[in-house]
Amino acid sequence: MSHSHRYVCIRSFFARRALALAAATEPFCRDAAREQAVERAAGFVPDAYVSNNISLTKKRARRSCEQAKQQECTCKNRRRHVIAAHNDLRSMHRLLRHTTRRIAQQQRRTITVLRTSDDVRTWRSKASGTVGLVPTMGALHEGHAALAQRAAAENDCSIASVFVNPTQFAPTDDLDQYPRALERDLETLEEAGVDACFAPRTPDELYAEGVDGGFRVIPPADVETRAEASARPGHFAGVCTVVAKLWNLARPDRSYFGQKDALQCAVLRRLHADLCFPGEMIVCDTQRADDGLALSSRNAYLSEAE
Repeated sequence: MSHSHRYVCIRSFFARRALALAAATEPFCRDAAREQAVERAAGFVPDAYVSNNISLTKKRARRSCEQAKQQECTCKNRRRHVIAAHNDLRSMHRLLRHTTRRIAQQQRRTITVLRTSDDVRTWRSKASGTVGLVPTMGALHEGHAALAQRAAAENDCSIASVFVNPTQFAPTDDLDQYPRALERDLETLEEAGVDACFAPRTPDELYAEGVDGGFRVIPPADVETRAEASARPGHFAGVCTVVAKLWNLARPDRSYFGQKDALQCAVLRRLHADLCFPGEMIVCDTQRADDGLALSSRNAYLSEAE
């Protein structure tokens, strides 16, 4: 028998045995095949396991969502804190820059700033030669600058005052609204060549008993009946009082005033003469804008039409 014939016979033998075995186990095979098909279709996972797995998956999904929300809130809070910290840093940077600029300005400044009455007396005792005084209430403009320039040019030493005098304001006047800009005023005076500026921090430096107490310089009755004086009761008493105090402190050889306040200049001339103050009182020409309006700190209250 050839090898090929023997191979065919062996295959036939095993084929017959397989058919016989299949016939004997057919009922069991059908059930097993059906179950295997169901398991295969279900991915070889029982229903209970699938249900439990779905529930577990949902829990994990919910947990993941909650964690994501918490992370989102955390990110928002972090972002909010970062923004707040950034704003704080910007504010600190602006403050530091402003402070540094002011320190640099003060270091470069040649004008001496006097804060107390004793400072003025000390400065005056050390000043040599003639002294020129320019009394102002601040908010300086070109008119004040012209007075300061003349005081610096005509004297060996010059001093200006920047003080908003409360006693020359009536209760209905603009004391609280009156413009104040000390740093800019100091720059103006320094550019004009003034040596010192008396800028009291509070009125107590000139009114030891308060603005409602102490002695006052009262103008004559004929002054109080003038049109401007009658419209502003107590105004010229306040002006005369504060100028008399400044004359006593600075003891100037020359004092400079603007002609714009004509009645005030006339009243102060009488005060200077009647109370025998030393030195000379000089009235300077009025400085005007291009449209002819006399320069004044209160011009800021006017509209374009006015």
